[in-house]
Amino acid sequence: MNKAWRFIPYNDYDGCLNMAIDEALLELMRQGKIPFTLRLYGFKPSCVSFGYSQKIDRHFLDKLKLFNIDYVRRPTGGRAVLHHNNLTYSFIGSSTNKVISQSVVASYKQISAGIIKSYEKFGIELRTNNNENNFNKGLDCFDHLSRADLQANGQKIVGSAQLRRDNAILQHGSINLYNQNDSSKFIFKNLNLEEEQKLKDFILASNKQITDNLIEIENAFIDGFSQTFNINFEILPLSAYELELAENIKIKYYLEPKLNLV
Repeated sequence: MNKAWRFIPYNDYDGCLNMAIDEALLELMRQGKIPFTLRLYGFKPSCVSFGYSQKIDRHFLDKLKLFNIDYVRRPTGGRAVLHHNNLTYSFIGSSTNKVISQSVVASYKQISAGIIKSYEKFGIELRTNNNENNFNKGLDCFDHLSRADLQANGQKIVGSAQLRRDNAILQHGSINLYNQNDSSKFIFKNLNLEEEQKLKDFILASNKQITDNLIEIENAFIDGFSQTFNINFEILPLSAYELELAENIKIKYYLEPKLNLV
């Protein structure tokens, strides 16, 4: 059994702080100050996160304001994700000790194996997408499949993206829960008045909480990653120092994101 890894229990924050926390943990990993870390979190208020270099139509931001949906630019690439009643994970590790591969493709598969094992606890068989990347021109991350994604019965369930700084690795991704695609398919398309009202009603009436099954979900991820990597987890929430570091990163980089507007 290897040295214990760290599990950060679920909490929800605004989009800017969530991204700043992931960056803070990545920097601390780069400095060798924290162990390998798995974190589960949510977004409050609902938020759309854009890929780092993604091109964004200015009118789309107006639509988000209409529905009181926040937005943030991720430090990682990829397409836009609506974070509304869904779960997000982040994994922070290093390729220094060869537990995680220096190969980006191989490391995606390693981390995905932990997620796949976690889903087995619920009797759900996730599979990697071994086909060619299926890209389209849309904004929505869940409207296309890449080789980094996980699917079940032809539906994309987990979309992930990765960022590396020196040997430190951040991989985070959105996990589709509670038919999140029902809202995604509306927010990322041009709406008529009837569809606009339907989306407003959906967001207002959607009171399904991740916390309904939170302990079960957390235990599934702890067990899944423990079995995949043959490790134990120590459960430790974010420290005051980590939150302070994240707040500073949020103020410096995220409060006024430099979006690639078109």
